[in-house]
Amino acid sequence: MMNARQVLVLSLGAPLAALVVACGNGSSVPTASTASIDSFVSTYNQGLGSPQAMNNASFTDLFDEAFMDSGYSKAQVLDSIKQDAANASAIDADSAFPAMAIADAKVGQCDDNTGLCTLTATYVNPAPDGSSITAAVPVRYKDGKFRLYGDQKNAG
Repeated sequence: MMNARQVLVLSLGAPLAALVVACGNGSSVPTASTASIDSFVSTYNQGLGSPQAMNNASFTDLFDEAFMDSGYSKAQVLDSIKQDAANASAIDADSAFPAMAIADAKVGQCDDNTGLCTLTATYVNPAPDGSSITAAVPVRYKDGKFRLYGDQKNAG
């Protein structure tokens, strides 16, 4: 039987793991990307640091307005995150948070015309085993920020 921490990590990690895709034409990373990707990682990690932070505007802004992944829109993913946050608030938060963290983030394969890039990072489960996985996800650089973009597919 899984404990609450494992259930929470799986519920939060599954939508992000579904984003694994490479895109772009391999051109240079957009200007100011180092600061922007550092900001993305910091906001992401803070957002998964507690149930309350999952609904912060800065965390929800990590999803591009055009986000679509395996049929899930930005609104649907954020609704799921809101429900996860509410459920997580009902359990021992110390045993469940932080739920996941990004480390060693790098951006590449950027398309200067669309702002689409690939974010490659290690996703770390801070549970006692410290398991991790490296994944690549599509992001879009717009208005000086990187945001999760999704695979743009209407179905999984």
